[in-house]
Amino acid sequence: FGDALRAVDAPDEKPFIAGLPTFGGSGNTFFGGLAMVDSHVSGKVKVRFTEPDEEGITHFEITHPGGLEGDDGVLAAPKFFKLPAQHNRVVDVPGLVSSGSLDLNTGYVTNFRYNVIFINTQIYTLFNVNPGLPPGPLPQIFPGPPNSGSTWARFDQREDGKLDLTLAANLWLPLGKEGSDGAPIRFPLPFGNPNLECASIVARGTTLHPHIHLTTKETPGRDLGDDAPEIPVNTVKEFATFVHNTNFGDIFGLNIDELDGDGTGRSHLLGRLRFQFGPRFGDSVPFHVAFLPPGGLLSPDPEPLPYLPPGTSRGMIGFNEELVFPSGVTYNQTLLSSSMDPNNLPLGAIDLKTGRVRNEFLNRSFVVQKLFVNLQTVEPCTPGDSFNYQGPARFEKGPGGELIFGFDGEVCIPYPKGFRFPCPSSDGQPAFLVVRESRLDPFLRLQAMYGGTPAANVLASGARRAVIKGESSIREKFAYAFSIPCDPAAADKAFFEYENFEDEGKFKLTALSWIRASNSRGSTAQDGEADTVTFGGFGTWSEDDDLHQVSVHISTAENEPYVGIQVDGGTTSNVNTKPEDIQKTIPPVGEE
Repeated sequence: FGDALRAVDAPDEKPFIAGLPTFGGSGNTFFGGLAMVDSHVSGKVKVRFTEPDEEGITHFEITHPGGLEGDDGVLAAPKFFKLPAQHNRVVDVPGLVSSGSLDLNTGYVTNFRYNVIFINTQIYTLFNVNPGLPPGPLPQIFPGPPNSGSTWARFDQREDGKLDLTLAANLWLPLGKEGSDGAPIRFPLPFGNPNLECASIVARGTTLHPHIHLTTKETPGRDLGDDAPEIPVNTVKEFATFVHNTNFGDIFGLNIDELDGDGTGRSHLLGRLRFQFGPRFGDSVPFHVAFLPPGGLLSPDPEPLPYLPPGTSRGMIGFNEELVFPSGVTYNQTLLSSSMDPNNLPLGAIDLKTGRVRNEFLNRSFVVQKLFVNLQTVEPCTPGDSFNYQGPARFEKGPGGELIFGFDGEVCIPYPKGFRFPCPSSDGQPAFLVVRESRLDPFLRLQAMYGGTPAANVLASGARRAVIKGESSIREKFAYAFSIPCDPAAADKAFFEYENFEDEGKFKLTALSWIRASNSRGSTAQDGEADTVTFGGFGTWSEDDDLHQVSVHISTAENEPYVGIQVDGGTTSNVNTKPEDIQKTIPPVGEE
C-alpha cells in the first residue's frame, strides 16, 4: 500500500463545481513530480460469505484481524525531497466493514467497497502541519464519492479447493486551499524534531492519492536475474510509443436491429508516455504514468472535449477510422484522442525480479471522440466518468537495452435493454433502441520504449529517397518519401515529403522539432541501429502559405511494419496503415 502526493500551490484556481475543494490541476508540482511512497504489507485477511440467493449472488465481507503490518519506507520526489514513512499499518475502520457481491455464475465482483485506515509517520506529519484538517489519519473509503476512485476484486479457485483473493483500490483526496481554521494548506519539509514538528511550505490545492494492492497468490513470473529490466528509481522518464501496438477502441456488443450484430472500433495512438518511478521498497518500485501528445507538437488540435474535468490534456492522438457494423451502418471516427484522468492517477508497483507490474494495473483515461459525445446526449444514463482499464502490464529489457513497457487493459460496461445508441448523424439522432441486454467492451493497449544504445543509422524510404505508395486503413491513397537520421545532432539533414491524394495536398518538411529512434520489441537490428523512428517537424502544405506541423511514426520492422502521419494534429491530414489482425497489435504482457 502507499500514497502519492501531488504538492502544488495554486491559489487562483477555481473549483470545478461550487462547494468542492480545488483539485490542484492548474499548478506546477513541487519537487519535480509526485511525492511517492509504498510499503509491502503482510497479515491475515478474513472473508465471510453469505448463502447465495436464487440468482447465485453471494455477499461477502472483508476484515483484517490484527491489521496488516508494513515495512518502513521513504516518501520521495525526484528533486530534493525525502521524508521517512515508518510504522506502516493498515487497519479496519471501526464500524465500517469492507464488502461486495460475488456472482458465482460468472465470477464477477460488483458493489465492492474497501474501507481501511492507513497509518504511518508520514501521514501524521502531514496532518500535524495542518491543524485545520480533521485529525489524521483519515479512513480511506474506496472508491469514495462518484468519480474519485476505483476498486476491483477477484476470487480465484486453487487446485487444493481453497480460494485466493486479489484486490486493488485507488482514491484521490483533494485537500483544497485551506483548512477549517482558515489557514492555507501546507506541505511538510524533511526538517524537524523528534516530535514530528516539521518545517512546511504553503501548498494550496495539494491532493493525496492513497492506493492498495493485496493478494493471497504468489507473484507470477520467473526471476529474470541479469535479464531483468533496470528501473531508474526516483526519476521521470519519457517513453516513445510503438504505435503498431498502442491503440484503443471498443467491441460494441449491441443488440440493435439496425446494426445487425457486433462491431469493433479501433484507432492507433501517436504520442508519448511520461513515467515517474518512485523510491525502491523491498524488491519493488512504484510508478505513475501519464499520456502526452506527439513530441514537438505545438498545435492545440484536437482540443479536449468540454465534458472533461479541468486539467485534462489532449493525451495521445488517434488516427481517423471507421466503425462498421454487419448491416453496413458506418460511423466515421475523427478527432480521436486518449486523455488521462487528471485526478484518478494510474499508480502501480514493479516487481524488480520479474519486471511484472504487481497484480493487474488500473489505468483510468477518457475516450475523446464525437461518438461518445453523442452517446451522452441520446442516453443520459451513460456514465460520464473515465474508463477504468484493467489488465496485465510489465517492463522488460529490449534487444538494444531499451526499457520496454506493455499494457493490455479492458473494461466491461453493461448496456441494458431500453438504452439508446446514437445513429451515425452529426448529432446522433434519431437514436437506435437496444432491444436486448448488451455490453460495451472498451480496450486500451500500450507499448512504449525508453533508452537503449543510441542509434547512428539513417532510416530512409530507399536509395535516392524513393517514394513509397500506400493506402490508409480508411482507403485514402497516399505517398511519402523520407530520410531521417537517428542521431538528433544530424537533424538538419532530415528529409520528408508526404502527399495525400484524397486531400489533394502535399507536405514538405523544412525543419525537425523532435526525434526519437528506437527498436521494435523483436528487432533484429544490429548494435547502433534502429528500425523505428518517430519525429515531429514544421513544413509547408500545398493548399496554403501557412506553416504547418507534422507528426510521423515509421516502423520498418519486418514483423511489425507501420506508418502513421498526422498534419496539424491530424486535423489537416491523417493516415495510417492500421494492421487488419487485431491480435497482432496486442502487447505480449500475459503469462509466459
